[in-house]
Amino acid sequence: MVVSNNNDKTKVHEYVSAIFSAPFIALYILLRLTIDKTIDDLVTFTILSIGLVIIPLVFPLFIAFRQGYEWDYPIRSTRIVPFSIVTIFYFITLGLTIYFRCSNEIIFLALSYSMNGLVSLLISLKYKVSIHLVGIAGPMTYFYLLGYWIDAFILCLIAFITAYSRFYLRRHTMPQLVMGVIIGIIFTYISYLIVYYYNSV
Repeated sequence: MVVSNNNDKTKVHEYVSAIFSAPFIALYILLRLTIDKTIDDLVTFTILSIGLVIIPLVFPLFIAFRQGYEWDYPIRSTRIVPFSIVTIFYFITLGLTIYFRCSNEIIFLALSYSMNGLVSLLISLKYKVSIHLVGIAGPMTYFYLLGYWIDAFILCLIAFITAYSRFYLRRHTMPQLVMGVIIGIIFTYISYLIVYYYNSV
């Protein structure tokens, strides 16, 4: 009976990890910005959907399936190739948002994903960091800086829930989780300064 309870708990935490992975958090952002009319055209929505949701979801899963890895890449060395591909597409998305002269909010979003992706990738070359927490803390900071207080609070709660799940599953140590949060906050804020300072001079 104890074993069954442990298995049930493990499944719950695995579901939490899957539901609150970076692509699904990005989808939440896109839907929220669409409802708010910040995203008000099909071209922008399509660019962001492909670059921030579909590619980051499909490519890592495809590589994991082909190579026999676990979907969330618990082994650091196996992360480099899929993370590199995702980061390249983040920057392509950023370039497209600039090319199509999207709003500051959209360029800020694309830049924050690009910056967080690149920094996470570089750190992953030597140290394992929680991409889940980067992918939640970054959007949380994004919403906070743009005045979406409720959404920022929701993502803050999700960050705590996800951190506990990742720790319970022994996917990350506490320092790796904390580093994920720090990276997400700092580099999203830097992205904000770059976009809004550049457009103010």
